[in-house]
Amino acid sequence: MLHLGRLIEVTIEHFKEHWQTHLPFAGGFGVVAMVGVLFIYGSFFGAVIVSEVIGLDEAFAALFAVAGGMVGFFALTLTFGVGMFSYMRLISALHRGTEPDALLPTGRELLGIFGISAVSFFVIAFGTALCVLPGIVAGFALSLSSAAHALEGGGVMRSIQRSVDIFRDHTLDLAVFLFIIQGIAGAIGGLPCIGLFLILPIITVGYTIAFLELGNLEPA
Repeated sequence: MLHLGRLIEVTIEHFKEHWQTHLPFAGGFGVVAMVGVLFIYGSFFGAVIVSEVIGLDEAFAALFAVAGGMVGFFALTLTFGVGMFSYMRLISALHRGTEPDALLPTGRELLGIFGISAVSFFVIAFGTALCVLPGIVAGFALSLSSAAHALEGGGVMRSIQRSVDIFRDHTLDLAVFLFIIQGIAGAIGGLPCIGLFLILPIITVGYTIAFLELGNLEPA
């Protein structure tokens, strides 16, 4: 674990120096999370109500309700994906001390956000279904795909391969660092009122810095 100390140090210094810049994103992510959860439940129960009104039988009503919930889930995933894409670009600019380029994704990049989210979801779900450990490994291996896509502009498979390469070259550094970041985010997420607003900023900053610091290093 040659670079773990450096990753932790840079992350702490980043938050100390730029915490005020992160406040609007913390608020935005928190609001989107609350609205998104309500939207998912609303989509699900709305589909249930509609199926009752139009008289679908139980099987079709169940499928319709699940489809409604999935629509809400994918809408929330895409919203978070766009937010994290822009946020990662801002974090990168702060880290490098430069002005950020265009923060919002283009139409092609928007498709990439959805593609990476979908591939990651199915790969991790499949690995977890086989056994918990492959799912965890897949999660770490694909963890920097969104950062690669936002900061280097590659397509879906190129961004995923970039993340896998970094994980292969710096397995322990990346796994332990992300475990720490996720643990801190999970602990803070349990705090009343403010926890929900802090989870994603902590995770996004950690993942972005991991990509920026490890992406250009020689294999450990």
